[in-house]
Amino acid sequence: MTPKNGPDILLRPPQMTIWRKLAVVAILVILVVAYSNIEMHKDNQRLKHLLCETDWQALLKACRELSRRVAAGDLEVKTYVLRYERSRVVWRRRPAPEAASFPKAVLDLDPVLVEIDRNGRVWVVLTVSIVRQGVFAYPENYRASRDSLGKVELIPGLWFWDDAYEPGVPGVATYVDRLIRRGKELQRSIGKEEAN
Repeated sequence: MTPKNGPDILLRPPQMTIWRKLAVVAILVILVVAYSNIEMHKDNQRLKHLLCETDWQALLKACRELSRRVAAGDLEVKTYVLRYERSRVVWRRRPAPEAASFPKAVLDLDPVLVEIDRNGRVWVVLTVSIVRQGVFAYPENYRASRDSLGKVELIPGLWFWDDAYEPGVPGVATYVDRLIRRGKELQRSIGKEEAN
């Protein structure tokens, strides 16, 4: 019903001007880009931690412990969610309660997932966004072909993989290779400390 004295201003909802709509869209785009940049920075920090600061021998030992626990029936063959990520592939899942008992060397990497297959192979997945990356560990005495599931062998039995990594191709490979060289220097210094 319209009032007799004027337009029905009170009955119509206020309309957003085109400028307000554009401002809302711009703010949303800025928030999404900022969030993505923060997540990419965190992913890069996890990668640096894995390749430059982690004792790979201790990590391999930890992965093999998980393999033994599966063989003993203490853990199931499955994918364990360790980190809740709302914006990623696993956004609806909650961290697995069993993850609290995982070895410290695995938990220190802050992985999204740890997958253990029926053969005792272990994937420690750092990221599950557009590019997945992490490490892959073979159980003791596993006969692996030279064509491993990983991209770069860090030490015998422990492989790094990154979906975007192609050996000899500039970009990701150059950056990752540089991190791996720094990590190998750390591994040598760890070996020297243990020898003394």
